[in-house]
Order: sequence, then structure tokens, then C-alpha cells
Amino acid sequence: MKLDINYFVILPQIVLTFFFLLQLVVDAYSRSTGRKSYVGYLALVGYALLAAIPVVVWGVTDTGFNGMVLFDKFAQFMDFLFGIVGILIVLIAPRYLDDVGRDRGEFYILLTASLLGMSIMVSTTNLILFLIALEIMSLAVYVMAGFEKEKGRSVEAAFKYFIMGGVASAVFLFGVALVYAGTGSVDASLIAKKVAGCKVLPVVLGGLTLVLAGFFFKIAAVPFHMWTPDSYEGAPTPATAFMAVGVKAAAFAGLMRILIVSVKPYPLVIEAILWTVAFLTMLIGNFMAVIQDNLKRLLAYSSIAHAGYMLLGLLAYKNGGLSAVLFYLLVYAFADIGAFAVLIALGKDGEPVEYIDQIKGKASIHPLLGAAMIIFLFSLAGVPPTAGFFGKLFLFKSAISAGYIWLAVLGILTSVVSLYYYLRVLVYMYMYEPSDVVPARQSVSVGIGLAVMSFFVLYLGTVPAKFIDIAIDALKKLV
Repeated sequence: MKLDINYFVILPQIVLTFFFLLQLVVDAYSRSTGRKSYVGYLALVGYALLAAIPVVVWGVTDTGFNGMVLFDKFAQFMDFLFGIVGILIVLIAPRYLDDVGRDRGEFYILLTASLLGMSIMVSTTNLILFLIALEIMSLAVYVMAGFEKEKGRSVEAAFKYFIMGGVASAVFLFGVALVYAGTGSVDASLIAKKVAGCKVLPVVLGGLTLVLAGFFFKIAAVPFHMWTPDSYEGAPTPATAFMAVGVKAAAFAGLMRILIVSVKPYPLVIEAILWTVAFLTMLIGNFMAVIQDNLKRLLAYSSIAHAGYMLLGLLAYKNGGLSAVLFYLLVYAFADIGAFAVLIALGKDGEPVEYIDQIKGKASIHPLLGAAMIIFLFSLAGVPPTAGFFGKLFLFKSAISAGYIWLAVLGILTSVVSLYYYLRVLVYMYMYEPSDVVPARQSVSVGIGLAVMSFFVLYLGTVPAKFIDIAIDALKKLV
């Protein structure tokens, strides 16, 4: 069979691969000469190009490599989001890495490798290629989680993530094998043709269930969430932010790409699984966050809860749920990375801020950081006029339109619960006397990142319709 080579459809991956190799060379040269490494700047340029490509070629769609790689609006939207996430992580990471004595080029090289895997994931419906891309992403993130190798808890975080990730990959692969046994194909579009109009074989349902389990691990959905708090707590804070946003976004995009294309309408078993997991994820994620004193664990359980909200969109895919998920991923990226960035900015003397007692009265010393934290936490809680309010509104509206009324009601009630633990953080920042009045060292790049994220959280809350329309346009050929 002749291979349909089309380099245009892999342009984003070519850009990331080029900058990955360039970063390797520059970092090696810098070490050998003892000069300052400029790998972070190269990463910034590469991610800016990744985000710019979809803007320039929006609407130009094509396929290549015998249909294994798709360059459509959905992939373009996600590449744009990945580029933005990469830029934000590069802006907030240097301050933290410098404080802990790990400001080295490998972090950005691993970040680029992970983004490369993500970009491939959202550009294919071939389950084997998807699994390879998933492993490229995951292996890089495992190392990022253990980047502070001198600290036992960082190594523990990486080890737990690696073990659980390996199990999830094995489950995913076994599910793919069962789907192949039942349909004779590993391409989602061909699988859809096999199951369309006929009763889905039990072996295919079993395979899809295992594939879903693999995805649930990556998005940190209950009951596959147990690794999340420990890994988020132990990983370096920039890596935690990337895991909470970038990895989750890629997994949700992959889930949409594979599941929606393969099986629509959902078989009853798949619908029941999604309903149950969404219910448990919203409930457990929010109520476990209430009792956390460690801020990274609090944001970890918050991340779990947000995965539950986005699962509502997958259930309501016929009623605009997927476009609501895409908009929510964009909103969530700015707000969640912003919250982690504030923790980084408040760090002092090489000691990161992680516990709620450490932020007592910090708003009086750093009023701008306090204001930024209000914006980010209000967005995560869904308080108007922030973008998070409209993100949740669109998700809950789509769920109600699809008939999942009680699930939407649960989402609204658990969002009210989330107000407690988000406001608790702000109470500590504003209502207590500071234990240390010496200001933390500020970073220009973190300040720029916080300003950008604060602006977009408010801007997306002001003109959400424009971006919802873009999300709807990105999904026209997927649903």
C-alpha cells in the first residue's frame, strides 16, 4: 500500500520536533561551554509558533498518511490551546526552578516533548498512533513530576504517576485489542462504520469500556483519581500546573476524538459509565477539596471536580456539550495555571508556598497578587463576571438540554460547595495578619504571565459568545 505522505498536515508536529532537537543541541552546547542556557527562550518561540499556526491556517483542512493524521479545525483549536499552555508554563517556571536550584534546560525540553505527544494525540483517530502519542506525552510528564530528584516526595510523585500511568496504558491497549478483535480495525472512523446500524458486540463494548478507563486515569476522574493529590503535591509547581491543565486538555480532546467518532449514539453501557463517573467525580472532587490544608492538594481535588463538569459536556454532545467543553478547557487553562502562578510568586528563599498557613495576610504585602488570586479562584468557582461562570453555564445548559437535569443540578450544588474552599484561601490571604512582612522576590516573567492570565479570564467572561462560536466551528465535522 502506498503511503500518502503529506507534510502540511503534520506542520505543528514538525515545528515542535524542530524546536525539541534545537533545544537539545543548545542545552548540550551551553553545558559544555559553561554559558547560560537559552532553552527557555527557544521554547517560548516554538510554542508561540505552535499557537500561531492555527490562527494563520484556520479552516484549511486536510488529511495525510492514509487518513491516520487529520489537520482539521478541532486539531487546530487544540494546538492553539497547547501553544498557549506552553507559553504560560514557560513564563511561570523560571522563577520556581531558580528558587529550588533546578533552573536547567531539561525541564523545557521535556515540556516540548510532552506537547509534541499531545499534538499528535488530537490529530489522529488511529488508536495505535494515539497510544504512541499518549506514551510520548506521558513519559515526559513522568520525568517532569520527578524533576526535583533531590526531594523524596518529588521522586515519589513521579513513581506513583509512572506506575499508575503504566497500568492505565496497559488497560487502554487491552481495550484497543478487544475493539480490533470485534471490528477488525483500529481506526475510529472505520470502527464507527462497523458498529453503525447494528448491535454492538459485547467484545467491542468491553474494549471501549477499557479504553474509557484509560482515559479516565488521564483526566483524573473518580475512581481513577487516587494518584492525583500525591503526584500534584510532590511534583514541582510548574509541572503540577501543566499536569492539571495540559495533560487534562489533551486527554479530553483525545476522548472526544476517539469516543465521539467511534460510537454515536452512545450504547446504554457507555452512557451509564459516563453518567456514573461524572456524578462521582463532581461529588468526591469537591468534598475532598474542602478538607485540604495543602494548597496543591486542594487544587488537585479541584482539578478532579472540573473533570466531572467537563464529562457533562461529553454526555450532552448532541446539544452543544462538546463546544462547551472546548470553551471550558480554554477558560480553565488561564484560571488554573494562574492560581499556581500566584503560589510560585509568593514563594520565598527557595521554599515554595504550599500550605494555607503560608499565605496568611499575603494580600496586604502583595496586593496585586491578591487581586489576581481573586480573579482566578472566582473563575474556578464560576462566579460572574469571570469566564468560569460562562464556562459552567454553557456546560450545565447543554446537560439540561440533553435531559441530564439531575446531573446538572448536582454540578450546580457542588459548584456552591467549591465556593467554600476557594473563599477559604482568600480569607487567609486577606483576613489574617501576615506572619512575615518581608516581600517575596518578584519575577518579571511571572508578572507578565499573571497579567496575561488575569486579562483573559476577565475578557473571556466579557465576550464569551465569540469564543463559543469558534469552538462550535471547530467541532462541525466531529459531531
